[in-house]
Amino acid sequence: MSDLPPESPPSSPSSIPAEEEALLARVRASLADAVTRVRSTGTDRRTSVSAANAARAARSAEELMALRDEIGEARLEDVPALVAQMERLQGVSLTRADLQTILVDPGSPYFGHLRLREDVPGRGTIERDVLIGRATYVDPKTRVNIVDWRHAPISQLYYRYEEGGDYEERFGDREVTGEIAARRTLTIENGVLLRVAAPQGIWMRRTGAAPEAARPAPASTWERINLVSHELGGGERSAARPDVSAMRGVPRARGVLGAAPAGTQRLDRHLPEIAALIDPRQFELITARHSGVVVIQGGAGSGKTTIGLHRLAYLAYTFQEKFPPRRMLVVTYGAALAAYIDQVLPSLGIEGVRVMTFRAWAEKELRRAIPWLRPAFAEDAAPAVTRVKSHPALLHEVERRAANHTRKPGAKSSHGAIEIWADLLTDKARLFELLRHAPEMPVSEADILEAHRVMVVRVAAVVSRDPRERPPENKAEERARKRAARGARAAAQTDIADPNASPGHWASIGLSEKPIPQRPEIDLPEHVRRVESERDDFDDEDVRGETGIDGLRTEDDQPLLDMDDVAILLRAHQLLRGVEQPLSHLFVDEAQDLSPMKLSVLIGRTAWSAGRGRRAGGGDEDGGGGDGEGARRTSVPSITLAGDTSQRLFLDNGFGDWRGVLGHLSLDHVAVEPLRIAYRSTREILALARYAMGPLADAVPPEARRSGAPIEAFRFSATGAAVAFLGEALRDLAAREPRATVALLARHGEQADRYFEGLQRAEVPALRRVSAQEFTFRPGVDVTEIRQVKGLEFDYVVMLDANASTFGTDDEARHLFHIGVTRAAHQLWLVVTGTPSRLFPAELLHE
Repeated sequence: MSDLPPESPPSSPSSIPAEEEALLARVRASLADAVTRVRSTGTDRRTSVSAANAARAARSAEELMALRDEIGEARLEDVPALVAQMERLQGVSLTRADLQTILVDPGSPYFGHLRLREDVPGRGTIERDVLIGRATYVDPKTRVNIVDWRHAPISQLYYRYEEGGDYEERFGDREVTGEIAARRTLTIENGVLLRVAAPQGIWMRRTGAAPEAARPAPASTWERINLVSHELGGGERSAARPDVSAMRGVPRARGVLGAAPAGTQRLDRHLPEIAALIDPRQFELITARHSGVVVIQGGAGSGKTTIGLHRLAYLAYTFQEKFPPRRMLVVTYGAALAAYIDQVLPSLGIEGVRVMTFRAWAEKELRRAIPWLRPAFAEDAAPAVTRVKSHPALLHEVERRAANHTRKPGAKSSHGAIEIWADLLTDKARLFELLRHAPEMPVSEADILEAHRVMVVRVAAVVSRDPRERPPENKAEERARKRAARGARAAAQTDIADPNASPGHWASIGLSEKPIPQRPEIDLPEHVRRVESERDDFDDEDVRGETGIDGLRTEDDQPLLDMDDVAILLRAHQLLRGVEQPLSHLFVDEAQDLSPMKLSVLIGRTAWSAGRGRRAGGGDEDGGGGDGEGARRTSVPSITLAGDTSQRLFLDNGFGDWRGVLGHLSLDHVAVEPLRIAYRSTREILALARYAMGPLADAVPPEARRSGAPIEAFRFSATGAAVAFLGEALRDLAAREPRATVALLARHGEQADRYFEGLQRAEVPALRRVSAQEFTFRPGVDVTEIRQVKGLEFDYVVMLDANASTFGTDDEARHLFHIGVTRAAHQLWLVVTGTPSRLFPAELLHE
């Protein structure tokens, strides 16, 4: 790594961009030279390599990989010798596999720059430049040193320390001490340096000022942005209300959208360089022990998803054999967040990880577990039914019944799970005993009775599909029964009561004579009709499919299940039969939107051995623990749970708080890791979100890293006037900031429809109505409901119809309003078309 003169003077702020551009040019030149050497050496080898030395080439590849890993863990002054050894191996044996050691993307080779100053025995004080990227690359000749953020121990200095701080770390069995002389975060795209962030300031390249390759840009192409830092002060009450007077002192035009700093809006919102934004606390969670459970509670924009995804990347890279991507699973409630995560993962260097909504995953699991059932799935259920089925008490009751069920003959068949589910949901007396006076979330008598009525009907439909409940029947008798049933249905549906009616009757309905009954085979060729008619056993029921020509199932008694039914069935199936192919790692994002039963099903897929299970999360770290034969875990599970109780979409799903839920999952020994720093929204937006939560707000407020535009509320006499105002503002924004993303959020779909139709007439460009989470993650205006945007982020958010009738002071309204406003990264507007909601201060209003 580069040795600079000891105690070199600090860079002047104006020279920082030029210094970084010169470094980038050196890196790109080194990478280009390395690729040329690899290609030429590979060409030479292909002319001489034979099948006899293929094994020798493979061994050389393994040695090269081992050296690469050793470089990542070695003391800094030992790196040149190891690199020289690697070069000798490359000169002797370089195959196509060896080319994979050069994984650095020349278009975006690194995102972090450290300058380390340390005292080395025998060499005095030296300075070294270390670049943080997504792969390791070392070239001592040009003093280029890039280390992988996931692997090299030295990369932890980037995440744990600030510029000017002293560090003391243990790398292997060696103590390393020194000072962080410089720490910078960089944005490099297509080989061009676009942004430099350092304690001295932030520099953005001006639009259209891209330099020629390998030549630093003149200073005039850079624009310096000084961000004002703010400190949170006061106690719980003083931090709750937005500082309206301070807002009014901000010298900017009111009623104008557009507050994003220059250069922060990307055309492609899928691939942000989030690895550069990890803070020290997040880095500790990402690199935690590869086995065990990590539970993260964090507010909107605090980095929960960032931690979960980077932990996946870290495990898949560092422990490749134990964590193959095909055995890792990411589950979230919303389809939009799942789609976003699926697009981001490849940028972190891992492909093949399944990213699914809970619904999609559970439907697939049920088809595999109980293939003969083939149910239809309900979109939702009555609130009373949800309260009963998702209650934590039912999780423990399923476990108790599964333990007793194992003593029955054939208990481990797929029918056993159906029996447990059916017996539980139809046992009215037991439901009253469990839920009516439950110490946690008691359920009213009316809700239990209503839920029981619905559940009995559904259970009957499912049980009737059980093949064991259908006694064997003579085939001829069965065909006769089906023909009789079809005849009865036809007679019931015809409008002609008497088949022997007079000719006048047929004329009255437009026919000259009695119609000749048509048979299905009338259109078949004669020889086919003759063969079919000669068959005594011919019956068109034998060729009927499961789906008719109208797209509907031919069965009248098709069972209907909701996701709570599916969760109970899957949990019972796991407890009876175990899991044959456990997941190596599970990441559940937005976990607060899943019931304890659903979380237990997911956790049960991580490390259960085949056989009877036990409560999720149990077992000792050595793989022991259990309550019977076949109940032990094969290994310690690896799980990441992330969520925010302030962003609950469902208040009746049995998820009360983290401690209670972890107790139900037998994870009460696991600590909940709080994230207090919020990176997405401004100080003003977070203050309003906390104000809206009222008595439900967390005791400790989040810390905002930046301030921004004031929140503005606009009051109109009708929706039409609001549409006219928004249409003008959005057209103006599109002209000034074509890459901006805007979300217009309503509580109900009807409200979103009204605004969308009006803005269509106003010819707002790039306008989209999102009704099924089909987000494009592209610039433009998305009009949608709050429930659709969970886990997403937009530059600007407009809350539609922030009226008292829409957003009251009930718990659900508070949670939804909080979710909506915290989607905004830079600016937030509130549109009022009636009596203003009490979830925001009246001082914000514009008439």
